[in-house]
Amino acid sequence: MVDQSNETVLALKGIQHAYDDVEVLQGVDLDIARGDIVALTGPSGSGKTTLLQIAGLLNRPQSGEVALLGETVQEKARQNIRRDTLGFVFQFHHLLPECDVLENVLMPIMIARGDMTAGRARAVDLLERVGLSHRIDHRPSELSGGERQRVALVRALIHRPALLLADEPTGNLDGEKSRAIWALLKELVLEEHCSVLLATHSDELANSAQRHVRLTGGRLETVR
Repeated sequence: MVDQSNETVLALKGIQHAYDDVEVLQGVDLDIARGDIVALTGPSGSGKTTLLQIAGLLNRPQSGEVALLGETVQEKARQNIRRDTLGFVFQFHHLLPECDVLENVLMPIMIARGDMTAGRARAVDLLERVGLSHRIDHRPSELSGGERQRVALVRALIHRPALLLADEPTGNLDGEKSRAIWALLKELVLEEHCSVLLATHSDELANSAQRHVRLTGGRLETVR
């Protein structure tokens, strides 16, 4: 088996981005290795979401380079790389209301036209691990906020992404539920040997990540 422990999953080099002539990112560099859990903090409006969108190939930097798994992202490959390599969890779960839990979780497999039999087996296993096997045929409207976020986390991991991008994934939950989701996220990504870039306002979450970086004035600084 190939040792991937030192593999660089995400490399951002010289990332610059501006809105209406206001530079929110000024030459940001960031490397994330396989298995790293990196918390990204900063004041509101500092560019955290913009940086996550660029790392997740949802937005293009005005200058700089994005590399995933050692390869610079080329324009023609963006969609396939985003589909196959990345997982996303947001503050609001974005589950499809007309679909049940299993259908929501399987959506990335369906979009990629992957193996639905293997995908369904993995979905059932992951839902059981997060305590939702009894909710598999329920609609999002029948779930609590914490349950919906657990479904969103399973959906993000269903296709075994190399990098999980999380934008305030516990921001709409109370303290106890927030800590439970964060603990579950860390447990699952460590088991999956996935890397994580998490944007958060929570010092508690940031301090429990493996690494903590902060955006201030368009620059990225290492906290620890």
